[in-house]
Amino acid sequence: MINFEKFKSMNKRCFIALIAACITISGSAQTLFTYGKYSADAKDFLRAYNKNNTTPTTNKAKAISDYLDLYIKSKLKIREAYEKGYDTLPQIKEEVNNLRSQIIDGYMSDPVTVNRLSKPTPRLPSLGTDIYFNVVES
Repeated sequence: MINFEKFKSMNKRCFIALIAACITISGSAQTLFTYGKYSADAKDFLRAYNKNNTTPTTNKAKAISDYLDLYIKSKLKIREAYEKGYDTLPQIKEEVNNLRSQIIDGYMSDPVTVNRLSKPTPRLPSLGTDIYFNVVES
């Protein structure tokens, strides 16, 4: 005779394990490749590819493959630089600060953004509080 109580208990445990596995898999990003204890997500790769490859191509598969090679090499070089402590060298810190100061003007002087953000903010008198909203027109 089959012990149905034991069967129910086993099915319940399997069902809970299956649900936990599904949540774990769906909650994490799809790993494209791993290098050491680090991993690169497919989502991050595609974001970088789409950002850097704006010209149309006839062979998209080859373009993605070529970019993947560059992406892997850059991830490995960056990890190696961190492991060697290059990010803490005074010369590198100075170069990063110089680069930031060079490109910050491009971000801070965009006339459209500055114009939208410099418009007066209306006050909401009906609330009786000092809440202000920045109205941005698209």
